[in-house]
Amino acid sequence: MKCIFKASTGVEAHMIANLLQQSGIETIITGETLSGDLGFS
Repeated sequence: MKCIFKASTGVEAHMIANLLQQSGIETIITGETLSGDLGFS
């Protein structure tokens, strides 16, 4: 597996993944936290 993009936030990762999936490109998001990007603890 090759990393082709490293997002700054989980939200950004999911937005990019969604765009890629709409084009038929399989995506895998790794290393995200459940709510850390939104400032919740």
